[in-house]
Amino acid sequence: MAFNFMGCRALTHNNAETRPDHADPSLRTRTYTLDYDVFFSRVLKVIEGLPRWEVVQSDREMGAIQATRQTRLFRFIDDVHVQMTKKGEEEVTVNLRSASRVGKGDFGQNARNIRELLKSLE
Repeated sequence: MAFNFMGCRALTHNNAETRPDHADPSLRTRTYTLDYDVFFSRVLKVIEGLPRWEVVQSDREMGAIQATRQTRLFRFIDDVHVQMTKKGEEEVTVNLRSASRVGKGDFGQNARNIRELLKSLE
C-alpha cells in the first residue's frame, strides 16, 4: 500500500498561522491581559532572546513585528510576522504567521515556530 504524500499538509504547505477558530488549539489567536506597550516590549525582548531568531523590523504604532528564524540543520530562513491589536485598556490579541522562504513543504516547522514563540510568551 502506497503512502499518499499529497494528503500530508507538512509536505505541501510552507506556512502556518494562528486564527481564532483554528482546528489545532495551539495555533489559535491569543489574548493577553497586559498593557499594550508593556506587551509589545515583552514580545521584542522574547524574540531577541530566542536562539536563531532575529527581529528585522518593528512598528509599535501598527502593532507589527517582523522577525526571522533560522532552522538548525539546513539554516533555512523562515519569516515570522507578529500582529498585535489593542482590545481594551489592558487587553491585547496576538496573531502570528510563519512562512518558509524556500520549498513547498515545511515538515511542520512553521507551526513549531509559532508554538515556540507563544510558549516563550507565556
